[in-house]
Amino acid sequence: MGRVAVEDAYAAGLLHDLGMVLLLRADPEGYETLVAESGDYDTLAEAERARFGFDHGDATAAVALHWNLPEVLVAAVGAVHRLERVAEEGSAPRRLAACITLADGLCAERGLSPLALPPGWDGSEALALLESDLDLETLRQVAGESLSQEEGVPI
Repeated sequence: MGRVAVEDAYAAGLLHDLGMVLLLRADPEGYETLVAESGDYDTLAEAERARFGFDHGDATAAVALHWNLPEVLVAAVGAVHRLERVAEEGSAPRRLAACITLADGLCAERGLSPLALPPGWDGSEALALLESDLDLETLRQVAGESLSQEEGVPI
């Protein structure tokens, strides 16, 4: 099992949905409607590809590449909502994308995301990509404890 560099996880966590902001800027009314009608990230990504020819992960990766960010970040932010894009077993981008996907899922479960989880999401795909002994319940518990410590801090 490999590890994920904390600084990469932090940067990827901050940046991974930047493409949503860019698409909103490019087409405010159309994109707001797309998000409202989609309901979850998988459906949104499909709708983005149908409307723009790419999804917000692609847009985020393009900006990360333009900013000369490390390849691990470029690959990971482009694959967060489409983990099959990072196929190399044990690779740093694969583990990083899986971490961000799990964090996204845990946030969505707690209502801290603008979109819902896709139907049937259980984190198993991302957990398998991490090649770790972690389980979703343990992650939920740790996330809950972490959020409890931050209670009262506006998000």
